[in-house]
Formats: sequence, C-alpha cells, structure tokens
Amino acid sequence: MKKWGQLVPSAPSHHVSAPDVDKLLRGILDPMTVRCGGCVLADDSQVIRLSGHKRYQIGVSEEVGAKVVVEPLV
Repeated sequence: MKKWGQLVPSAPSHHVSAPDVDKLLRGILDPMTVRCGGCVLADDSQVIRLSGHKRYQIGVSEEVGAKVVVEPLV
C-alpha cells in the first residue's frame, strides 16, 4: 500500500537531481538586491558566507520552500 507524501524505502538519501543547489541559491540572492527591486543588499557581492543544501520534503504536513537567514556584520 502506497502512502501519499512519503518516500519509498528505495529512495536516495540525498536530492542529487536538478535543480543544482547553486542555481537555487542564486534564485534567492538575486531578488534581495536593489537592482532587482529588493531592499536587503546593494549587491550580492556583499555576501561573505553562503550555505545551502537540498532535501526532500518530510511528510505532507511540512511546507515546501526555503529558509533564509540574513545576519549583518558587527
């Protein structure tokens, strides 16, 4: 019996197919810049540290999306 929203046991442990994680990160950074109408960064060259990973949704109750944390340098 299939359970909708759950991975099959034979599924890979990591999401290794398209889209590439660098493309996903670029899609987050670009809208945050002034040239694209954002208000967080003047230019994405200001970013000094960036971390990203992809994973499968865990269960149907988990929302799909990205978590973004922006911290100013002190």
